[in-house]
Formats: sequence, C-alpha cells, structure tokens
Amino acid sequence: MTSKLGQLRPRSYVKVLNGSQANDLDLETFFSLDLNYIKPFYDNGGVKVVPPIDVAVSGCEMWKTTLVSSFVGKKLAFPVVNSIAHKLWDRFGLKDILSLDTGFYVFKFDSLRQALFVIERAPW
Repeated sequence: MTSKLGQLRPRSYVKVLNGSQANDLDLETFFSLDLNYIKPFYDNGGVKVVPPIDVAVSGCEMWKTTLVSSFVGKKLAFPVVNSIAHKLWDRFGLKDILSLDTGFYVFKFDSLRQALFVIERAPW
C-alpha cells in the first residue's frame, strides 16, 4: 500500500493482523519470517519452550554487534542519550540507538570488534 508519493504508508499491526488490510499485504513477504510452531512443555510447574539450536545461533548472529544497557537512577531522555552516545562512540562504529519501553537502550555497532572495544573501555 503506497501513498501518492510512492512511499510506504505506516500500517497498524492490529489492522494488519485482524485482516482489514490483508488483501493488499502478504504478511510473509512483509515480515520475511518463517514461523514454526514449537510445542511447549511443563517443567517444575511452569510452561517452557525450547527453540531449535539453529534459532539460537541465528539470534546470536543477529545480535552480536549490539549492546543493551540501562542507567541507574534517574531516567534520561532519549535525545540526551542519543546525543551523548553518538559523541562518544561514533568513531567506534556506533550505527543506531533504540530506546525500549522497559528503560533499556539498544546500541548497534558496525562490527563485533567495535562493540567489544566500547564495552571493554567501560565504565561509561
């Protein structure tokens, strides 16, 4: 679904998943995911799911250049964290920063070597 300018218009996930836009969207192509059901089991009174090892390996590969952090004490505004992190770490390959609703920040680097260089130079 595109606008008159040819750019993708944002879609509501609720609308997409409940079918109101399903006729103009192929979810598998949109998300590029191959979803497989993994049967849960009960262990010590709780429900557990153990994904196949290849899922864990691909997850590690995808996240290997990423650092996740939080700040102790007062929560800092994202623009402040973004500005400071880029001033400190752009020269070390900082590529992107995300702020999560849980108070954590995700710092994505160009390479594993650069991410390790930053974390080994702590404390920040």
